[in-house]
Amino acid sequence: MKMAQSRAREIEAALVTSTIDPTVARNKANTPLGQYANRYFESLAGQIAQPTIDGYAALYRVHVGPEFGSRPIGSILPSDAQAWHAKLLARQPNRRKTVRNPKTARQPLGVLRRIFHRAALDSAVTANPAAIKLNSTHKRRANDFRHQPLAPSQITNLTDYIATEQNSPIYALAVILPPIPVGEPPS
Repeated sequence: MKMAQSRAREIEAALVTSTIDPTVARNKANTPLGQYANRYFESLAGQIAQPTIDGYAALYRVHVGPEFGSRPIGSILPSDAQAWHAKLLARQPNRRKTVRNPKTARQPLGVLRRIFHRAALDSAVTANPAAIKLNSTHKRRANDFRHQPLAPSQITNLTDYIATEQNSPIYALAVILPPIPVGEPPS
């Protein structure tokens, strides 16, 4: 309750000291996200390479636009962005893989985040709802790698194969000799 009252006081203070007319702020918040996307892509011209802009626009057309393009920018909540991102990661019925790679799903989220940043600069939103915290994309699983040293018989078979079949007795020695520590001369 105290946090809500504190936030209400902040908003009232901002309205008193603000030079932005509340009607103008409401109109900006009611602007569809698609219009801010167009402004964002136009602002990139000359700043970054055109193929990069085209890639961002393609991500917008395929992933962001169908979900948020016609919605008023002020109506999109962080929970909406998080649910949309989760849907990007979910199983796709027309794909062979069960889930999309998390790094791939971050790309459209990055485009949405940058569009919202542009809208925040224009005072259409006060915070970026696409700035959501994601779990790390690099997770080590217990079954990824298990160290299994070779048995003595396997080492013998390997050195015999390298020496005879590959005709490289020098490389066979490299398998059985211990490495020489760096900085110490061989004895």
